[in-house]
Amino acid sequence: MSIATLTLAYAFIAIVLFPFTGAYDRQIANEGTTSPHVQHEVSVTTIGAPKYNNFKSRGSRGIVGIGKHLDHLFTIPITVGDQVFSVNLDTGSSDLWLISENCQTNACKESNVPRYSASAFSAADVDVEMQYGDSKTGTFAQGTIGFDTATISNISMVHQPFALIDDTSNLIVQFGATGIFGLGFPTASSVQGSILGTTIDSATDIDNYVDSMGSHGPLISRIAMAGALDAPMFSLSLQRDERDPTRTEKTGFLTLGKLPHGIDNSSLTWVPVRLYAVEDGGMGPPSFAADEVYPYRWEIDIEGVFLDGERLPETTIPANGVDSKRVSALIDTGNSLIRGPEDVVVNLLQTISPGFNPSVEGSVPAVPCNVPRTLEFQIGGQMFPIDPRDFISQLDLENAIDCQADNLVPADPSAYGALFRWSLGTPFFKSNFVAFHYGNLTHPSVDPPRIGFLSRVPSNAGVLLQNAVRDAMQYMVDVNNGVDNIDPPNVAHTTAQTNTILGDMLDSRVAANHSSTLYASNYLPVLIHVAILISFYI
Repeated sequence: MSIATLTLAYAFIAIVLFPFTGAYDRQIANEGTTSPHVQHEVSVTTIGAPKYNNFKSRGSRGIVGIGKHLDHLFTIPITVGDQVFSVNLDTGSSDLWLISENCQTNACKESNVPRYSASAFSAADVDVEMQYGDSKTGTFAQGTIGFDTATISNISMVHQPFALIDDTSNLIVQFGATGIFGLGFPTASSVQGSILGTTIDSATDIDNYVDSMGSHGPLISRIAMAGALDAPMFSLSLQRDERDPTRTEKTGFLTLGKLPHGIDNSSLTWVPVRLYAVEDGGMGPPSFAADEVYPYRWEIDIEGVFLDGERLPETTIPANGVDSKRVSALIDTGNSLIRGPEDVVVNLLQTISPGFNPSVEGSVPAVPCNVPRTLEFQIGGQMFPIDPRDFISQLDLENAIDCQADNLVPADPSAYGALFRWSLGTPFFKSNFVAFHYGNLTHPSVDPPRIGFLSRVPSNAGVLLQNAVRDAMQYMVDVNNGVDNIDPPNVAHTTAQTNTILGDMLDSRVAANHSSTLYASNYLPVLIHVAILISFYI
């Protein structure tokens, strides 16, 4: 399949870097960075990929979209050497990689993105292969490790290790990204481990690994350890685009070093990152810190999952050789969906769509577009919902009546090195502000890693969904009746009203919202995206 034309949704996000004044127990030199202690901003683009690969637009103005159908990956421009590349931000992995001029197979065959020139590559003569996704959606990237200067805005890290990829099945390279920019922990870095030639099975290897985090670790963690940030952290805030998603709009912030202006630390629910013991697939302690247990992923415990206020039963699928009592979730910008245990997901989907049968090919969890459903995750004693407008999408882009719950899919059971039961991706980030605190990377017990959450879902999100459906249906009627000079619904004309009555469109199953606190003051609601024109050919 080749895509001839695609109207992409763009959103700009600013990254702000602030000075870091903390110190680690073991001395981390500032050598290697340039221009620290200065505020830097860099835009991030949201690139859309079509969900409806077999849908051929007839060019009608009646094509409507509820929520944002094109959100797929978040990219940031970074400079490696003297070339600028767009790379996919990924909190679910730790490494930076770019495709090379030699990548001509698999996903690279259909890619027109800029390639890194191997002539500037300082090769380490070490090969690496990285795996992404799960057993159902897994991809790979393989190539050679080397070094170059990596720059975010005018913050540069010299001799930054990264992988130059000669072969990959990852389709991000077909949608405008030259590679992946992992924001995870050094302990999960395939690049760092390959450079050192270690398996972190011996005390000497582990000592070398921890000591080299500041020199051979992932880019953002190296910047933090070099003293270029106020605090070793970053945060991501995405606001819903209230206009045509094909426009370029600032819709959030990726902030490095401190919380963004207007968000107070006390308003966040902070929870510890799950640590990985050796028996779970984690790294053992170094000789100079024999009691340390290290983080492996941006993963946190969750206390429960709720649908429309009712707690869902826990999974009965056993874990694969690891502790199955704890239920944790990976907080992953590289995942465009919500993924969970297969039995829980199927039970949920059949609850809202009784005719859904996953064993029948082509069966989809069909639901009415105008019935809000509230999926919530209990974290740190608080409820964090997914906006009902991000839980569903349309079965047909010209139909605002029939939808499907296609943003929730099954995940693999917990396994060695991957303890999480859930993976919370794009829909979760669009509903919640999330802050990631690395803490002390060499001595986690001194400053433990943690993640902070703040819900951004308005309390009347269900009404906003129903208003969006109502306006879309009226727009379709007007188009079909040949009404001239009509414009797509605009948020300025669809002000939220908590007491709106929609007559026959209402359903008695409107979701109850039991979140303890919902923050809507800074939330920019999108009621509907109309006339999203997508044309592509098979």
